Amino acid sequence: MGAGGADVVHETVVGNATVRKSAQSARHGRRVVGMGSHTGRLAELDLSVLYRREISLIGSHGSNRSEIGEFLPLLANGTLTPVVDSVYPLAEAADAQARLDSPDRFGKIVLAIG
Repeated sequence: MGAGGADVVHETVVGNATVRKSAQSARHGRRVVGMGSHTGRLAELDLSVLYRREISLIGSHGSNRSEIGEFLPLLANGTLTPVVDSVYPLAEAADAQARLDSPDRFGKIVLAIG
């Protein structure tokens, strides 16, 4: 993240729970890419944040095979690192779900198998 915010905010939760914070996290003139509506299809957003900071809000359906081919090497070589909130053994899946639903969670919840 550069000074004043992120160049791209990848908003995977999308909805009223997080879209406002995502828009505020983007650097002036940059973008928020949303894919998902896990907290509801409707969200309230102060449009003046987008206008004043010239933020682009882009909807995305996901990725295709060639994009995944570009992304995976970046993940493998450490250029990109996922944000992991916590890791649970499979036997604690109910606890993992509770953490996933927690409003203070930040990042992915991982279930470790084996």
